[in-house]
Amino acid sequence: MANDGKDLQRLIRIIESARAARTGIKIESPKFFTDKVTGKQREHDVVLTITHDHHELVVALECRDRSRPVGVDAVEAFHTKCNDTGIHSGVIVSSKGFYKTARTKAQYYGIRCLTLDEVEGFNWFKPTDLNVLSCELVQARLFVAFDPYLDVQLSDLLVSTGETLTNEAINATACSVLDTNRKTLSRDLGKHEIHVDIVPGFSAVIDGVTRHTSRVVLTTEYENKITRAPFQFRDYRDHDKDGQITQFAVANVSIGNFKADFVASTNPDGTIEVSVVPTPKE
Repeated sequence: MANDGKDLQRLIRIIESARAARTGIKIESPKFFTDKVTGKQREHDVVLTITHDHHELVVALECRDRSRPVGVDAVEAFHTKCNDTGIHSGVIVSSKGFYKTARTKAQYYGIRCLTLDEVEGFNWFKPTDLNVLSCELVQARLFVAFDPYLDVQLSDLLVSTGETLTNEAINATACSVLDTNRKTLSRDLGKHEIHVDIVPGFSAVIDGVTRHTSRVVLTTEYENKITRAPFQFRDYRDHDKDGQITQFAVANVSIGNFKADFVASTNPDGTIEVSVVPTPKE
């Protein structure tokens, strides 16, 4: 079965986003344009929008992850697609290289031919995994006291606005407590607890009478754990000029709702740059 190119497209989006962070180039992946001939929407894998003082340059990158080199037909199809969607400059990135005739055709059309090769590692980057220490909410418990004593359920409790207290609100408060106290929380691995008085408290209407809590304590249980994300190593090259664009190591990090890629890459001047590229929301 042919590879749909999504993995290659993701890697190109990541490395171009990391490179664009220092240039102000806008990266979108995927991006749709209207076909000038059919009026239908056409998709480009990765699009770079370079803004100068009074005009924009739109560059489209086509990601080809197949079992064989890119051929003439693919180059011609991409050239037509770029013309019909108003793209100023086209680039094809291939994981398997290009046939010589395809490179000749691409050069004639002004299309750049790039390759993204997988390698085992780099002498300038020794880590093989990224270790991320995360602090995650396990559960939140409330101690609620009334004076005099009342036996109430969660569904009886009201917040200051008169709305019923919910589990979602309790968990949100617990996450806020962890965030506020992050600098003082234990960094030891495993489960821990933190106790915080909640002020103002809550109320409950019992037999038609509104009663207010005398004390509310929120116990937030959290867990510190290490997540290991393996690095992928890639060599990004200009196939025509046989020139290296960059080398990069990338590790995907996913902790709760936080999803991003950690990227270490080389610059033309020999320096190494580290970037964090957020994963686009679907």
